[in-house]
Amino acid sequence: MAKSKSTSNAATKKQVFARPPPPPKDEEEEELEKLVFGDLEGFHAGIRGTIQDSSDEEDADQGFGRDVAAQNWDKDLAEIPDDELFVIDVPTVHRSDDESEGEDGKDKADGAEKKSKAAWEDSDDERVVVSLADNPRLRKLRVTEDENLISGKDYQKRLRRQYHRVYPIPEWALPSNKRKSKKRRGSDASSSGSDSDYGMEVEEVATEPLAKLLSAAGSSWTKKSTRLMPEKIEIARLQDANQARHSHSGISAVSFHPTHPLLLSAGLDSTVRLFHIDGKINPAATSLHLKKTPIHSAQFHPGGRKVFLSGRRRYFHVWDLESGAVEKVTQIGTAQNQELQRSTEKFKLSPDGRYMALAAARGVVNILDAKNCMWVTSAKVEGRVADMAWYPDGEGLAIASKASEVIEFNMRTGTVESRWRDEGFGTTTIALGGKDSGRWCAIGSESGVVNVYDRINGLPNSANGYGEIAPKPARVLEQLLTPVSLLEFSGDAQVLAMASHGKTDALRLVHLPSLSAYKNWPTSSTPLGRVNCAAWSPGTSNGMLAVGNEQGKVRLWEIR
Repeated sequence: MAKSKSTSNAATKKQVFARPPPPPKDEEEEELEKLVFGDLEGFHAGIRGTIQDSSDEEDADQGFGRDVAAQNWDKDLAEIPDDELFVIDVPTVHRSDDESEGEDGKDKADGAEKKSKAAWEDSDDERVVVSLADNPRLRKLRVTEDENLISGKDYQKRLRRQYHRVYPIPEWALPSNKRKSKKRRGSDASSSGSDSDYGMEVEEVATEPLAKLLSAAGSSWTKKSTRLMPEKIEIARLQDANQARHSHSGISAVSFHPTHPLLLSAGLDSTVRLFHIDGKINPAATSLHLKKTPIHSAQFHPGGRKVFLSGRRRYFHVWDLESGAVEKVTQIGTAQNQELQRSTEKFKLSPDGRYMALAAARGVVNILDAKNCMWVTSAKVEGRVADMAWYPDGEGLAIASKASEVIEFNMRTGTVESRWRDEGFGTTTIALGGKDSGRWCAIGSESGVVNVYDRINGLPNSANGYGEIAPKPARVLEQLLTPVSLLEFSGDAQVLAMASHGKTDALRLVHLPSLSAYKNWPTSSTPLGRVNCAAWSPGTSNGMLAVGNEQGKVRLWEIR
């Protein structure tokens, strides 16, 4: 009895919840469904047209058609190859008016790539004004320091450009004509300076002749020298010299042009960059890239028309600023001199521009004619060459060895005038400063000590018969704690800059002739970084001091 009751209840529920059949479709609904989803008849008609077109084309080209029964498609569809049942739709590239094709199907741009037109453009972008100076995060988008307001469209372009700087397009995504050509592994150069690297070629970038630039630049190094006080130095920071174009590696060399307001910076990214120095914007002038040749030393020739560049290679380069030509010098003297010249990374040009001194192996220094790069003579010290420095008049060369020996070589006679020993341990660098023969001689050591000698009143020479004694320094400077890597006298020898690469912010200025280090600068907030190189603007102490660091920045200060 219970079972029959439950069965009747289920039947009742089934009748209650059963859905009524859908009403038949009218003609309008069937037509709409056919337009949206298509139907079997339309599908067959499309295939029939595609196959027929393909057969007609082949008939015209080859003289025969395909064996396809076009009258009975429902039966013969199974015999049609699968690849003929589908068609690939090739999208149409929309081009702007200036990119339209010319006659004979040739583009007006002569093969240039065509960019697709934007699908949608907002007219409000032209009316929007964006302030770059008010927002600290947007200041990096400025082209000049004084720039502030730009349009919304320009703002989008700069954001896109900044994004590509941070995340450059990978090489595999570039068109084939913009990809770098692949080379065999054996032709790639390393920075070790092996013999296999010495056949590399020069790749020039933006090396336009600078004759107009030099003639129009004028001279900015005309400040009169004033006597500086020993207790306190007045110094002000300027805009970074390479703010307009940062280096991709640490700065290894900086050099001021002898007459024009130009500064040179170079580094291990194999690129030399020139900047107009105005202290405010310092715009970029031009650049030169030496393919796979990291640059360790770079210097303007005292004549101002050439730049000498070298690295850990057996050769060096000379860049002619007036013509833009780059000369590669590979032959240095005789075969014996060439064998000893395993690297040209350390060189010094004489102040008069006549000579170029190159440190070689086994204590040898090769001296070349700076005009034609021909070998002139050689000088030698015991042990390895640590550093060398020219007399201010260019008539002599002081050479220091790692074993603390110093010789003074006379260019007129081609002989060693004097030979003496530094009081320090492990010489690293040497510098001469002062008028004519250079009164002051500063020598840095591995211990961080800098000994300053008075060459006029306290150094031996061949006439007084001191021989190889160790003279007493006029002052021992102990402000640095790690090996001394840099010594630079200002043009009038009132200030000596000394620095160590082994420690952050390790740079000090010394007043001459009091031989006392300034205490008011640098401070704990001075952004020096790890100092690699430094240079004074020509002529006077109350000019500019450029400091290149490991972060790729060239800091700039003005002494007032």
